Amino acid sequence: MKLPYTLGLTFVCAVIFAIFVAGIIVIEQRQERHNRRAALEARLDGYVNIIDKEIENQSDSAQFKLNNLLQLLPAQLRITVIDNAGTVVFDSEIEDLLLLGNHSGRSEILQARYQPFGSDIRLSASTGSEFLYYAKHFSNFYIRAALPYDTEVKSLLRSSNSFIYITLLLFILVLLMVWAVANRFSKSLASLRTFSASLRQGNAPDSKTTFPYDELGEIGRELVAIFQQKEQKKQEAETARENLIRHFQTSYTGIGIFNAAREKIFVNTHFIMYVNQLVRQPTVNINQIFEEFTFAKIADFIENDNSENRLWENKIEKNGKIYLIKVLKFSDKSFEITIDDITETAKTATLKQEMTSNIAHELRTPVTSIRAYLETLQQRKLTPAKQELFIENACNQAVRLSELIDDVTLLAKIGEAGETFRFKPLNVSRLINNLCIDLHEQLTENQIALKVDISPDLTVYGNYTLLFSVFQNLAGNSIKYAGKGVEIGISNCLNDSEFVYFTYYDTGTGIDEQHFERIFERFYRIDRGRTRAVGGSGLGLSIVKNVIQLHGGSICAKTHASGGLEFIFSIRKGKIVVSG
Repeated sequence: MKLPYTLGLTFVCAVIFAIFVAGIIVIEQRQERHNRRAALEARLDGYVNIIDKEIENQSDSAQFKLNNLLQLLPAQLRITVIDNAGTVVFDSEIEDLLLLGNHSGRSEILQARYQPFGSDIRLSASTGSEFLYYAKHFSNFYIRAALPYDTEVKSLLRSSNSFIYITLLLFILVLLMVWAVANRFSKSLASLRTFSASLRQGNAPDSKTTFPYDELGEIGRELVAIFQQKEQKKQEAETARENLIRHFQTSYTGIGIFNAAREKIFVNTHFIMYVNQLVRQPTVNINQIFEEFTFAKIADFIENDNSENRLWENKIEKNGKIYLIKVLKFSDKSFEITIDDITETAKTATLKQEMTSNIAHELRTPVTSIRAYLETLQQRKLTPAKQELFIENACNQAVRLSELIDDVTLLAKIGEAGETFRFKPLNVSRLINNLCIDLHEQLTENQIALKVDISPDLTVYGNYTLLFSVFQNLAGNSIKYAGKGVEIGISNCLNDSEFVYFTYYDTGTGIDEQHFERIFERFYRIDRGRTRAVGGSGLGLSIVKNVIQLHGGSICAKTHASGGLEFIFSIRKGKIVVSG
């Protein structure tokens, strides 16, 4: 049975202190008895010296004188005179000295022969009583004094019990102090035991747990502080882990983390989706993907321990999509696989490359023309009429170049920084009126009739400059390509809770329906020869589509009933969230 700490410590201390106290008592008792016996022997020594003086003064009648002297000494005192040969020559209690044997072998006599005195406690052979003997050697004889070893003498030699009582009292006080200290430490240990039990069970320590203000209590408080710090770090790590997992789950990148045995640790939804698009047979057991041919190179890279490069990547084209796969190996041989669908990115890169090429081509034509006109004017002497014609042509090409740059700049702003445009409620009728004023000269020159059917209070939420460019580009194309004497119509055909719908048409020559899907592409031209003849960047309808999409709407083209070209498009009424 395990003793409580308080009882165990008190018991051990009690045993140790009891042994110590017992030793002290034994030593003290022996010392006190020795001191008391020495004091008694000193008294006897005084008696012996008195008798010796009396014998020296009256050596001829010693016995008589001794008997007179003995009357002055204690009644129980027994005096014996022994010569150097051990023969008793006088004894205060035995008259017949012949009955006394030779005393040379007595212990006290032997001690007195070689020491200043001798003493012994034993039974008297002549009287049968127990005596305390004290003998001292003088020049010609030994004088021995003896007291009966009775109750009185024993009490004189017995040590006092007061020391024992005091020692026992101190023993009890010390035990109480030990118990108090042990009990204090026991409380500290109990608090630590409660604390450790809470930790072992995975529970937070009780907030009511207190520790005494001692060394153990300080250790307990330090442990609590360490635990709280650990819990805080654990909570922070758990929060970071949850945030990371949440990020992985919502990421469009497929992320899979595996241990050294190729067993799944974590995969997100997109990883499972991409894997099943890449493997031959759909699977839910992600651990089996390394058996597929598509992931064979990944398995080889993972198995290659000699590779210093811990990152491997590869592009895979499958089912009309392009995937970028990356593998990152960690020091513990675990690894991470990421899969990205880069189809749109690749298309965008291709589109940008094509656009760059188209822009370079489109810029080259007016720049080459301007350079040719200027070089001709510089190097050749022309008539004033020729000079004026060349200057006019160079100016027209410069205008075309400026329009191309403006259109490219506007497209770039719409596509990459649409959020920089300011949106506000706009009156559409007022915007169309301003367009009519701006195009009046061109419309009159080409004998084009503009019919507008827009409610005077029709309002949309948008950017004035961008929406003006929509109608301006549509009307500009009609002026350039529809021919003279045609009609342009702009109307609000439908409204609902979210959108305003418009139709735009002209009664010109129109285009074949095969071009409807591509006329909104950048730099797409139906007839390049006609475009060069009348000018234009090939970006007008691309700008129209991008502006309408920025305003939350859509646009499509169709053949008008007259055979001309018609556009139907929508614009959101209220505020929209511009994503840029």
